[in-house]
Amino acid sequence: MECEYFHSFRHFEPEIQSSSITHGESPDFRVDVSDRVIGVEVTQLFRPRSGRDIESAQERILEEACKRAEEQKLPPAHVSLFFTLRRRLDSAARSRIADAVVSVVAEQMPPDGELVELDMAPGQPREVDLIQINRVHCRAPGRWQGGLEFGADERDVASVVQERIAGKAKRLSSYLESCSECWLLLVADSFRISGKLAFDEISQSHVFQSPFARTYVLDFGKGRLYRLQEGRLQSVH
Repeated sequence: MECEYFHSFRHFEPEIQSSSITHGESPDFRVDVSDRVIGVEVTQLFRPRSGRDIESAQERILEEACKRAEEQKLPPAHVSLFFTLRRRLDSAARSRIADAVVSVVAEQMPPDGELVELDMAPGQPREVDLIQINRVHCRAPGRWQGGLEFGADERDVASVVQERIAGKAKRLSSYLESCSECWLLLVADSFRISGKLAFDEISQSHVFQSPFARTYVLDFGKGRLYRLQEGRLQSVH
């Protein structure tokens, strides 16, 4: 995902589009431009802890469901689960949901080449309000994944951004050992519930502090790039 985030950022930033790129560790990327080497450190922004707990529960349910589907030798299919989780779940609850989902998918499996969407089918757990089973051009073994979450965005963005900048600033001197200047790319992956942050007028009016030569925020899901200029986030694309 780190490379995917960087390539999305590169698409929006013309200054580095035609340059040679090296993927490293400290910083994550080095860009050779005509007169200098630019380091780009990539790091994710996350909602407060509750959002990550819910996302972790979803990922564990998916893992268990995949395992059960393989054990039962279900036909290959791309299965997307759209969750409605709003709290943490213990292992028993996760196992119950995974079992129920696999049972429903097994019963409702469409013929090869077809797609079905299940909205509260018999036996469908209430924690999964939509199940999409896609067998169109599907090759073995298929994949199980979480669908795009449509929950509300976290609005306390300023503290999340500033905390992440401060954490990365502690390593700036080590980044500069291998580049002339270093940019910081903060990524909110709004395809995931843990990365759903609202970059509204309030967050854009906040004054941030950053020691990096440039600081960017990429809303990966919405395809929007912001740059920190004069302490404030300003939309670039």
